[in-house]
Amino acid sequence: MGLMYSHKDESLNRPRPFELGFFARSLVLSTPPTKLFFHDAGFNQAFRSFTGGLDYFKECFEGPLKRADNFWMFPVDYYLGVLWGDGGAPVLDLFGYQEVDLSDRAENWKENIDYQTLIIKSGSVVPKNEMVFCEDSAMMRGLEGIFRRSNPNFKHYIKNFPDLGTIEDSITLLPATI
Repeated sequence: MGLMYSHKDESLNRPRPFELGFFARSLVLSTPPTKLFFHDAGFNQAFRSFTGGLDYFKECFEGPLKRADNFWMFPVDYYLGVLWGDGGAPVLDLFGYQEVDLSDRAENWKENIDYQTLIIKSGSVVPKNEMVFCEDSAMMRGLEGIFRRSNPNFKHYIKNFPDLGTIEDSITLLPATI
């Protein structure tokens, strides 16, 4: 039995017993690259548009994330990121993955890779003892992990996305460059 999700439009002809709050996603051609997900929790109040979300992501990469180099315990090969809002404040949840063979060689494609977490809220890194993540983010990371392991290599994986249910009926933005 495959993964199942729910959706308001039953004509899609695939059973889905739950929905995730993601409504769009984009590959951001940053260094390292980022698969960025847009979550509906407070998004409109915090960002007002996709462009606002991408601008905040860029600000985080050029400011707090650059200054947070000593925050990471190991070098990061790629990120999964979630943009959302908390009471009007912009939030970026980042999950940095390591020990990924970035080539197109399948023989070095490691299954159980490590990741670290970081939250940037209103332009400041949230202390580790105050970090809280939602279940949708955990489920997205799990589905991304299953999808990553089913791909032949990093180059194929990073350019594609898994089925996250309702997001499939929504928007995948063209790759953005920062």
